Amino acid sequence: MRKTIVLIMCSCFCALLSEAQIKKSTVVAQFSVGDISAIRINKSQEKDQKNIFQSGVGYFIKDNWEVGINFNYTHINFIFADYAKKTNTLGIGIYSNYYFGRGKLKPYVTFQTGWRHEKGSSYSGWVGHKNINRSYFYADPGVGLNWNIKSKFSLFNEAAYSQDDLNLSFGIRLFFNKMKKH
Repeated sequence: MRKTIVLIMCSCFCALLSEAQIKKSTVVAQFSVGDISAIRINKSQEKDQKNIFQSGVGYFIKDNWEVGINFNYTHINFIFADYAKKTNTLGIGIYSNYYFGRGKLKPYVTFQTGWRHEKGSSYSGWVGHKNINRSYFYADPGVGLNWNIKSKFSLFNEAAYSQDDLNLSFGIRLFFNKMKKH
């Protein structure tokens, strides 16, 4: 909880120090990798691997408001006590990001929704072996921090809530228009 409060305070501070905004009609391409939240929690946990790769293309419909389409792939290989899961998931979705402030560090809120197809297997001591082959719709709200290194290049990190899980990712964005200076 303390980390969350510090992150929110830092984001608000960065918003107040801002000096430029991303202008309407800018096209953006992005690529991100996650999930760093899949860290070994205790020694009895044998394996916890979750890899997420996502790419997308967006367009700024208004200053600081981006909408776009993304493609994602997730690989999970999880073993803990008497439960195991190994799946691969492909997805396509739409997203919207709204950036706050006018500077190099821009906090933002995001919302992603779309379709995913998951295939693999799981094992539980209570249920036994189960094959997984399902398609489903998703909705992932989140927050992030974008760091504009140059007018056409930025780094970002993002935390999004997805199906009882917090996914943390890092990525790059390429902008195909100039930043508006005020």
